[in-house]
Amino acid sequence: PYALRHMATQLTSGIGLPETMVSVSTADYGALSEEFGRTIHDVNAGMSMEEALEALDQRVNSEPLRRAIRQIIRTLRTGGDLSRTLNVLADETAYEMRMKLRDYVQSLNLMTMIYMFASAVVPSMLMVVIMIMGARGGGGMPPHVAGVLYLVLLPFMLMYFVFMIKRFEPRL
Repeated sequence: PYALRHMATQLTSGIGLPETMVSVSTADYGALSEEFGRTIHDVNAGMSMEEALEALDQRVNSEPLRRAIRQIIRTLRTGGDLSRTLNVLADETAYEMRMKLRDYVQSLNLMTMIYMFASAVVPSMLMVVIMIMGARGGGGMPPHVAGVLYLVLLPFMLMYFVFMIKRFEPRL
């Protein structure tokens, strides 16, 4: 959404689309700046703006960006107000990002509770069970099995939770 607003602001001030895309390509938008740089390179190499944008549409794997590219192409073909279109797209993308972040935070709350249970309660319960079974006549768990549980299984389980939390992070 920041790059879309950047483009909309420049278009509103009277700067053309190619110059706006050059501005985005030199700004710090990460992979988006690189892709816009490639698109400008394609235009400078002789492609029309629409062809270069369609090539960009084929290269990217981001649905909000693909939607924005398609809207830019449609607006170029029909001659509409591109800056207003980009502002609307920026608002929609920002809303989608907020919803993804809200869903992530909700899933993170559940994962946090599970993580706290697994990292604090399970080891304590396991220790109590081992001690009780050992005190009742040796029918408990051998020390090397308990060591494996504490040193291998529990850290592996906790790392799995961290991996799952990282996997659920929202992406654009």
